[in-house]
Amino acid sequence: MATDEAEEWDKLVVKKHNTFLEYKLWHAIKKNRVLAGAKVLTSTWAMKPKANGDKRACLNAQGFKQVDCIHYNAHDLAAPLVYDMTIRIVLVLITMANWATSLTDVKGTFLNGKFCNREQLYMTVPHRFERFYPSDVLLLLLKMIYGLKQAAIQFWHELQKAFKFMQFHYNKADLCLSYKWVNGKLNIWITWVDNCLNTGPEQEVKEVVKQMNSLFECKELGELAEYAGCKIDYNKEDG
Repeated sequence: MATDEAEEWDKLVVKKHNTFLEYKLWHAIKKNRVLAGAKVLTSTWAMKPKANGDKRACLNAQGFKQVDCIHYNAHDLAAPLVYDMTIRIVLVLITMANWATSLTDVKGTFLNGKFCNREQLYMTVPHRFERFYPSDVLLLLLKMIYGLKQAAIQFWHELQKAFKFMQFHYNKADLCLSYKWVNGKLNIWITWVDNCLNTGPEQEVKEVVKQMNSLFECKELGELAEYAGCKIDYNKEDG
């Protein structure tokens, strides 16, 4: 970060560390308490300005050092994404039924994922975090972090638990579509990683989105204007 904007980038690093503490991402443990031969991951920063001029700093674990059948299972390498055809069908339903829409971004994304197979992964203190920890510790990961091989699927599992809690049923043809009937009215969720679109009658949408916000820390993006990289122009009055 040897640039004229180093101070701004450093503020993002501190903010990111605070976020990790909020999510209880890891536990600092003395190096002499770690079993000999334990795999210790390193990490790297990805820092770049966004198109709107904002800056983005993301810490990534170097998951390529994980060992199959010890730190992850082969079937945990990928997570489902909603199908293009599903998105098109849902857009048709929105248009025909004049449904309300609400786009929700789950904050933290992969940080919401949990280890479920008793994996034990350690990580060295990341660059620029040395100021927060003594030199004789490693970080025992308690939750998922970007870069881990199973991070995406474990976050997806947490989403499915949330939908099940809200009494939604998953669609067998597309695992990223969940639905339920409320007083004879259909309500639908579709998910593209952390971008969750809810649609249905307006009152049901408001209630379901409120419930989602009680389960995750979310950022409400308002009515649907863009999804999965596609801009959407829809005039309700003209249908």
